[in-house]
Amino acid sequence: MGYLSGRAIVRCAVVVGCVGLAVAGCDSPGGPPAGPASGQQRTTAAGDGAVYQGPSLPGLEAQPLAHLKSAGTNKPYVVGDAFAFVDFRVGDKEEPSGSEPATVTFYDAATGQKRATADVPLWDLESAQVGEFGGGPAIFLHGVETVESDGLSQTRRVEHQVGFDPAGRKVADATWDEDDDRIPVLGWSATKATNNHLTRTDLVVHAADGSARLTLPADHGSISDKAPVLVTIDADIALVRHTRGSENYLAAYDLARPGAPLWTSEASRPPAANTSDANVVFISDGKLGLVCPAGSGKVIVALQDMRTGAIAGATPAIDKYPGISAESAISEADNVQSGSAVLALTHASSNLGSVAVSLADGHILWQQTGDQEGFRPQVVVGGAVYGSSSASPQLGRGNAARPSLALNLATGQVMAKSLTTAPIAATDQGYAIVPEIGEDTSGDDAGATGGYWIFRAAGT
Repeated sequence: MGYLSGRAIVRCAVVVGCVGLAVAGCDSPGGPPAGPASGQQRTTAAGDGAVYQGPSLPGLEAQPLAHLKSAGTNKPYVVGDAFAFVDFRVGDKEEPSGSEPATVTFYDAATGQKRATADVPLWDLESAQVGEFGGGPAIFLHGVETVESDGLSQTRRVEHQVGFDPAGRKVADATWDEDDDRIPVLGWSATKATNNHLTRTDLVVHAADGSARLTLPADHGSISDKAPVLVTIDADIALVRHTRGSENYLAAYDLARPGAPLWTSEASRPPAANTSDANVVFISDGKLGLVCPAGSGKVIVALQDMRTGAIAGATPAIDKYPGISAESAISEADNVQSGSAVLALTHASSNLGSVAVSLADGHILWQQTGDQEGFRPQVVVGGAVYGSSSASPQLGRGNAARPSLALNLATGQVMAKSLTTAPIAATDQGYAIVPEIGEDTSGDDAGATGGYWIFRAAGT
């Protein structure tokens, strides 16, 4: 298990569960605007004189709003209504931990204008998180640094977490000793979960000021005591996975008023679920998306109020493809626009088959059939869901497939294929960022970009 983090409303950056997903959320799915065939090219000019010569992109306006010449070398993060890029500052001092100084640059998603830059003393590539903090979206970065002796105290190593809002203002800054065995979680921090029969490990959630906000003792498992696991924190509510005997269950705790759980999945679970175990796969406007076992190799997707635990709806039982487990990693979720979540269930062959679920009541909009190529959804924007299949080009040095397909969010039908570029992130307001990628996508550097285009969803 690990920690789940994400955009304040939906994006999950480091997640625990059994599905990959792209999420949308407004009022009704609706059909995406018609777009030209994927092979049709167009040429449009952005504000800086750059010319877009890529494919027509379903669901997006024909002309990009702006072009970012060199926004950064890493994939952008969506922080509220801004796109944020994090880059190492070349030539700065090296730290023994491997963490490096970095700069975070924030761009207005609607205009492409640079809003702010913020320096980060140290940044660990694996630790950038985006989520809700203090009532609004923020991005958090973490690293380890050495505090030199002042002549009386000893040299020591500390962990450092900083957070910024969409305007680039610092909203959190916390340090703790490296020996404390804590993990940064969206502006908070929590003790690492270690399970062995010789050690009892409590879960302690620390606020940004370092105070212990929530302390939960180790659970009694069927073989040994097990540490409770923090799944995520959203809107000051901590979701924790507990163990009782041989079964797991979820509990929600109000960090503003810590005490007894607000609810548990033992007491509040959909009727079709055959255990209290559930995996959180997205958070949308205070509503949890949970995947729950339903027996006979099936699962259901349930919608649950994060504060009250009330079940808002659930899908019928869905065949769980071979190879799914509670420990399976899931891909990032991106975007909340049309009231639908698109989930990808893992095949034994490592392909993915997707199902689209209404966030209103949990009914299934469409589901892939067994004879289709597995689709991994990545970004939802303008009534289209962009993603990849096993045939999609690899991003960078073969680390991940980049989006090359677009499906109709309402029907699951293919709208465009073999795209040479496509959105890789989108804001809740319908602004998508599209990398500049050359025609040659067969090499190791297929994902490299010279810049980024910003498009607006059609009809917004």
